[in-house]
Amino acid sequence: MDTEKPTVFDAICEGSPGVRRASPDTTSLSVRRIRQDELQLLGELNKSVFDIETAHESDLVAVFHHNPDCLWAIVERDFDGVERLAGYYAFLLLNAEGHDRLLDRSFDRRHPSLSLLAKAGEKPDAHYTWGIVAPKLRARARPLVSQELVKQGLYVGIPRYATAGTEGGLKVLRGNGSHPLTPEDDRLDGLFANDGHVANRDALLLRQQEAARRFRSRRNHSQNCEVVVVSNAAQLMQVHAIRAAVFAGEQRCPLDEEFDNNDFTCTHFLGLVDGEPAATMRLRYFGDGVKLERIALLPKYRRVTSMARDIAIFVIDFARRKGFRAAYGTAQVRFSSFWQQLGFEILPERDAPIVYSDHEYVEIFREFEPHPEAIGLRSDPYVLMRPEGRWDVRSALDRSAARPATNPH
Repeated sequence: MDTEKPTVFDAICEGSPGVRRASPDTTSLSVRRIRQDELQLLGELNKSVFDIETAHESDLVAVFHHNPDCLWAIVERDFDGVERLAGYYAFLLLNAEGHDRLLDRSFDRRHPSLSLLAKAGEKPDAHYTWGIVAPKLRARARPLVSQELVKQGLYVGIPRYATAGTEGGLKVLRGNGSHPLTPEDDRLDGLFANDGHVANRDALLLRQQEAARRFRSRRNHSQNCEVVVVSNAAQLMQVHAIRAAVFAGEQRCPLDEEFDNNDFTCTHFLGLVDGEPAATMRLRYFGDGVKLERIALLPKYRRVTSMARDIAIFVIDFARRKGFRAAYGTAQVRFSSFWQQLGFEILPERDAPIVYSDHEYVEIFREFEPHPEAIGLRSDPYVLMRPEGRWDVRSALDRSAARPATNPH
């Protein structure tokens, strides 16, 4: 089930806001299975480390009782020999059906069904990193966790999967030998695999490719959450209606400030939930990057969908695909943590605060990794003629190339 905010679970959130430092007087670090009497501490640890929503305690407890090998404690011991639960790793050890469901994206990673998990003592078919809460301890804890999993036969020869919830987590996955399952997965929330060590890797790759085809087919026939590039007048009217409801209605922004004569000089995006307009955002272009503007989500879709995050990620990927390497924007102060979770930094304050339409704003900025399939002026001319955002789909002009040139005058 999707939520408006990302969770620590269902993502690697390296470098998230709110991370605290390990105790400077730590003398030793060890890893062991979580004990039952420590389960209630996990939620408290999540809240002390992250300012985003985390997995529900009931899911952690259920997974623990199904297979204790899924939860591993990071324990610090001070000079006096006193132990402290400093963090933990959470894994979903999947059986064959769970592996297939993960690959075709029909697995509910936030509220996993126990029927799709390997039982205690059973060798898993795949290994999914459900979440890592390791404030400033990840580098030291990772080899210890790996050693324990190897001892238990839960690591060697088993494909490992993860998703990234923050830019820091994405850098970890890109740098540890993992690969995105599809080109579309090379982003936040995309599914990455670390499977170079698997014996029959060719068969696994075919399994992954078939699952990706099932996912695309289901997505193409499903009405759930999707984001589209606005390409007609009807969609632009829906964009304006959402902005009028959120900014003018809720936030009492004067209409002449909201509709600022830039709506015909930019690219608009429309978020749809079950086919209904739910969110919008726009993008303007400058010589050294793009400017993100006017993100709005209707009230009834807040806290029950991930649409705010979905549309932001879509727009960022759109800009990267067009070859841009940086983005800038202004965000209301209360939403600064949302943008930090997406890898943006808050720029230093200027001499005078940024205030408009009765709200105080901060400046946000992020540099992008280059997109592996970035489009430029030397790209295929037919690709450059295709509708914005649909560069991988043959257009009417592609099809017209089948006709011989008659050069009519």
